Amino acid sequence: MTHFRILGAALGKDCEVVLHDLRYPDESVIAIANGDISSRKLGAPATDFILKLMQVGKKRDQEYMTNYYGKSV
Repeated sequence: MTHFRILGAALGKDCEVVLHDLRYPDESVIAIANGDISSRKLGAPATDFILKLMQVGKKRDQEYMTNYYGKSV
């Protein structure tokens, strides 16, 4: 997915861009740019944070979520 590399380059090396397919939470990452920030790779599982957001989204009848911030240590 070339557009993810372009988006990652545009946002800069300090911004990780991840696309999840949440139908498969055990291997949800299907595209990633700047993955060296979190060390995630293609096929990585959804994080606990993402799984929690999914539950909140179901309660609010949301199909997607954008612009959330995470912090790596």
